[in-house]
Amino acid sequence: MDTPDENRVYTHCSSLDQKIVPFRRQKFSDEEAGYRFYLQYAEASGFGVSKGNSKKFSRTFNCNCTGKWEYYKPGETRQRNKTTKKTKCKAKIKLKKVYDDSGAIDHLYVDLLRLEHNHPLLPTPNATKQMVCHKNKDGTYMNYIDSLQQSGVPKHCVMNIMSEMHGGEDNIPITERDLDNSGKP
Repeated sequence: MDTPDENRVYTHCSSLDQKIVPFRRQKFSDEEAGYRFYLQYAEASGFGVSKGNSKKFSRTFNCNCTGKWEYYKPGETRQRNKTTKKTKCKAKIKLKKVYDDSGAIDHLYVDLLRLEHNHPLLPTPNATKQMVCHKNKDGTYMNYIDSLQQSGVPKHCVMNIMSEMHGGEDNIPITERDLDNSGKP
């Protein structure tokens, strides 16, 4: 990724459905509902999400480019020029927790919202869906893949089957690398 221009701001495309764009004071029944909503927005916009701070009265979800990568060995130089996706991006959503009289969470609402990124967003959902946070690994789906692998079906054949099931190679929710990482033969 190129070093972002500090003076440039990137946001979602103007044609994005406004129903999935978060807004201040928007309510959610629980933390998971808020996370799923922001994840849907992020996938459509072209960025990944990481879970940030969780406190008694708030929960934050950040762009996955938040923060600055520091070399972990002070005083030494890196042996290889490894790039990082961390760009100090400030895009995030902060949900405020509202408790009822019994001390249980009644609902959450959007307290702080920053939709502006300091880095380019991915142009297509096909590129975004390969991010870890956007991979939907349904248990039944993964069990089917595991049974194919245990039956001795080669990896490329599993990918061909998945391609047929999803209407093309671009629509497959997993990669060949995911098959390698599943730990099955």
